[in-house]
Amino acid sequence: MHISSNSTMLTSVTFQLIKHVIIKEKDKKGCVMIKENLTGKTKDICFRSLRRKDLQDLRVAKKNGWLFDWRKAFIEAFNVYGIFVIGDPQVQGLIALAPNAQNQLVDVDLIEAAPQNKWKHHSQVYAGIGKTLIAFAAFLSFKQSYEGYIGLAIKTNYNEEYYTSLGAVRARGGIPPYYFFPTSASYELVETYLSGGVRWC
Repeated sequence: MHISSNSTMLTSVTFQLIKHVIIKEKDKKGCVMIKENLTGKTKDICFRSLRRKDLQDLRVAKKNGWLFDWRKAFIEAFNVYGIFVIGDPQVQGLIALAPNAQNQLVDVDLIEAAPQNKWKHHSQVYAGIGKTLIAFAAFLSFKQSYEGYIGLAIKTNYNEEYYTSLGAVRARGGIPPYYFFPTSASYELVETYLSGGVRWC
């Protein structure tokens, strides 16, 4: 069951309009969503569903600067997706998620920008990877007919302002804290970071 409030609920008619507008998948033209810090230019991106063996090819490992052990996401039966810049084989970030039919939302297990894109990196290459990945989860929630609802437990970044600035609502206390994104917040995320739709690599 969705956790919601009157301030975040949209009418069924509005939701149907939203669904038709934002659930777009691109075959040829990419989405210009992430910014290259050095030049300030935006880059076309695409998403790819990954297999466990792809982690080795993409050099996704703690020894290479990744925070999480992404192999566990596959063991726990989450779907892992990578975000790529068109024409560049290097992965720019990862997200692990799974549809939750019982609660009618998309569960996000892990989100991580690639080491070169972390905001603490002295020469961050691309900004906005984390926000774009959350928007991608929202996109999949709409596509799954879950009305954009996504939920995630914050594992490493307890900066509540970061998530609430994106429209998240804290659902419970404790460690790790749990947040959910209602329809209105997910709509804004998709429109802001994936307004051109989603292109698959």
